[in-house]
Amino acid sequence: MTGSQWDVERIVSITDGDTLRLVRRRVTHLDNLELTVRDGGPNGVAARLVWVDTPEKGTHPGWENARADLGSWVSAAPLPLTAYVYDGGAGWDRLLVDLIDADGNSASQWLMVEKGWPPYIGVKA
Repeated sequence: MTGSQWDVERIVSITDGDTLRLVRRRVTHLDNLELTVRDGGPNGVAARLVWVDTPEKGTHPGWENARADLGSWVSAAPLPLTAYVYDGGAGWDRLLVDLIDADGNSASQWLMVEKGWPPYIGVKA
């Protein structure tokens, strides 16, 4: 997996314990210009945390608890937040990210270690 680093401008919404919508930005250079690139617009872009696997909204019991857990991490996380965006190459309909707070803590790792959600181990048969 290769990736890029983006600053999180804001979290728009949390869908379930491993999916959220965010607006991200980064600074890039073109010729002698420094440009700020933002994406997501008012609705944000869908992002999935890469390392953790929580119940899916509306289809698996417990998704509300997982959503609340991710929400508590986001609200308590020291700012700024950074999204390490990975190229998973698996045809995902959303970004694959690891969300990191200003102290270097990962949302995925916190959900697994502190809240007991399982790691993502691939597509289930």
